Amino acid sequence: HWQRLKALHLNTVLAPVTWEAIEPEEGRFDFSSLDWLVEDARANDMRLVLLWFGSWKNSMSTYAPAWVKRDGRRFLRSTGRDGQPQDILSVFGKATRDADARAFAAMMKHLKAIDGGRHTVLMVQVENEIGFLPTAREHGPLADAAFAQ
Repeated sequence: HWQRLKALHLNTVLAPVTWEAIEPEEGRFDFSSLDWLVEDARANDMRLVLLWFGSWKNSMSTYAPAWVKRDGRRFLRSTGRDGQPQDILSVFGKATRDADARAFAAMMKHLKAIDGGRHTVLMVQVENEIGFLPTAREHGPLADAAFAQ
């Protein structure tokens, strides 16, 4: 794809980095796909804007690792207006926030180590669209209490 991008006279590419790809097991980070992306961009004289897909994107929790998705007790799920649990991580889950933040911080530390002096990566944009479909917000005891305030 790089040659086609260069033929279009592009110099910067937006590229995704997902939480599930860099932390397949809790506390074990695998940056090989990120390393490859940075090296390949450099080899083709391109820059990168990384898109971090963590806990939420387009109101879903698609990019969270399997170990997060499997543990509904530790990583709270949202509740719909009808009281039914949704397959979306709750914004009120401290464990979710902390785990996502640790993964993001580990990625940023790794980027500094491999690219701090080269600046192949120009920026990282956090994708955190938490909207709930078809309702506009999360429900449940924590969400309803926060909304009432």
